[in-house]
Amino acid sequence: MDTRRYRLAAAGLIALAATAMVLVARGGFFYQDDFLFLRQGHDATLSFDYLRQGAFGHFFPGFRATFWLQDRTFGLKHGWAVAIVAVFHVALMVAMARLLSLLFGRRPATLALLGVFCFSGLWLSGYLWWVSAIQVMPAMLLTILAVDAHVRFLLDRRLRHVVVVSVALAVAFCFYEKPAQLLVLLPLLTVLAFSDARRPREVVRVLVRQWPMWAGIGVVVLLYAVAYVTGDFFFETVHPTAGTFVRTVALSWHQGFVPAFLGGPVGVLKHGALGYPDPSRLLTIVDQLIVLGVVVASLRRRRAAWRGWAFFLTAFALNVAVIAWTRSGLLGQGVGRELKYLIDILPFAVLGVGLALLPLRVGPRAVPVPAPVAPRASRLPLRFLAAGLAAACFLAAFGVSAVRVAGFWHDGESAMLGRGIAASRPLPAGPDILYLDQRVSEGVLAAAFQPYQRHSVLLPLFGLDLRYAGQATRLLTVEKGGTIGPRDVPAQTALDPATATIDGQPLAPDPSGAACIDDDADHLLVLPLSAPLPAGRPYLQLDVRVPRRITLRFPQEAAIGDATIHPAERVTPLPVDASGRPLYLPLEDPHAAGVQILVKAGNPVCVRGGHAGVPVP
Repeated sequence: MDTRRYRLAAAGLIALAATAMVLVARGGFFYQDDFLFLRQGHDATLSFDYLRQGAFGHFFPGFRATFWLQDRTFGLKHGWAVAIVAVFHVALMVAMARLLSLLFGRRPATLALLGVFCFSGLWLSGYLWWVSAIQVMPAMLLTILAVDAHVRFLLDRRLRHVVVVSVALAVAFCFYEKPAQLLVLLPLLTVLAFSDARRPREVVRVLVRQWPMWAGIGVVVLLYAVAYVTGDFFFETVHPTAGTFVRTVALSWHQGFVPAFLGGPVGVLKHGALGYPDPSRLLTIVDQLIVLGVVVASLRRRRAAWRGWAFFLTAFALNVAVIAWTRSGLLGQGVGRELKYLIDILPFAVLGVGLALLPLRVGPRAVPVPAPVAPRASRLPLRFLAAGLAAACFLAAFGVSAVRVAGFWHDGESAMLGRGIAASRPLPAGPDILYLDQRVSEGVLAAAFQPYQRHSVLLPLFGLDLRYAGQATRLLTVEKGGTIGPRDVPAQTALDPATATIDGQPLAPDPSGAACIDDDADHLLVLPLSAPLPAGRPYLQLDVRVPRRITLRFPQEAAIGDATIHPAERVTPLPVDASGRPLYLPLEDPHAAGVQILVKAGNPVCVRGGHAGVPVP
């Protein structure tokens, strides 16, 4: 295929895919975590301390810098976010096209691989949520560039490619930890695709020969590990049982990754901000049969096809095992279907399929390009018909999925909030009240404005500063119909340390009347409420005394899917210092008879009292 026709076809695919993603994304808006990180950037200076702030175990200074810059540029104008996503999407597709043409040459089959990458249903979730896009886009783009430079180093041994890989990996780590999978996948790619080694000793010799590359990557990983270990990024989570782990991996394959990789069509089951795919049982079976048929056909056609599938499955296993181990214990096995966790597999999956189906055009395993031979005239119509039918089915599946996801996105809570904010105006009653002209449900506002928090993370972005219960004389409430206004006094009830229990047994107070624990075992401390709370969204103001900085853990009940997580298995960790400042946090159960605190071994604490309350209706 000549260069001009190839480039025109690739450009057409990229333009069409970028247009489709813009149409899907443009009707949405930001969501809860977007506001949280934007508010943190709003309040901070671009300092080393701010860039090193962790979140949920992540260390991502580039991610933090992006929100700081967003606050000082386009703020809450979602159209700018869509434009940035589109630019990165185009850059990703161009980088992938460059890598595929390097490996497999400029041929129609390479364009087919590019089409699978451009129109995969995996894009339909990972890009719509701004927080996810900021993590995924830069990290994936830099990962593809690192793989490209690695391949070129294997071909010409120029040290500049080592520099490119090292710098790309270092910057990618600033947004996401997932590029660490290159520690496994680059050596694997070297052995499977750029080596004829068959014995272990030969494999070792091939890898040792690439020592400059491993040295550069090793330095970057070491520096990142030191930065992570010396910071406060550890996030304690609930690890799954073996059964939950296996079910999560299985769901990731047959109801998450494979249907989305093949374009769809998938429905959307509401879960979190964007939902996850919910393919029918029939379509799931069809998807698996398609994959099985392609694998069997490739193995019959090429003896070396197993190398591509080995690379594919290794990339899948690495990504999904991390998600299953760190997320499914807390969020349930359904997290395996969330596409924003699976999108990182896409470029490696496309490479794996290419290695299984197509001969390499470079390296020691390269297959010489045969002289063009005109196929039989009788076979041309069949080939074009088969290729056209496959492409039409794939694009139709992607189109159905895109329409469904776009409808979910455009009509969801996020879009409703965006339309409401676009029509917002201050009331004449005062500058600290925001009124949404468009009617927005209380649930939508409650999620985005986060009234559970000590103060609203969103309202200060409008120049408003209303604080929630107990931290100021005014109380932020969200009313039906879209009015956000202050109230003066919450209904409160006191906590009585004198009647506290420890592991179900009475706990004698110290001389000052405080409930104190200081030993080498874990305990469950319960402080009863002096009176029941009325219905509403309760908060807690806790008065504690500690000799040094510790972390208390407050159990929370949470029903996720069909399973209910026991309170002791889901906790909210909250750091407490020795300053004596009151501690505020939300209570999720307004009918609780008391406040539960998990006190870990080595965390000395005295609870002197406190209040729980809800806003007065």
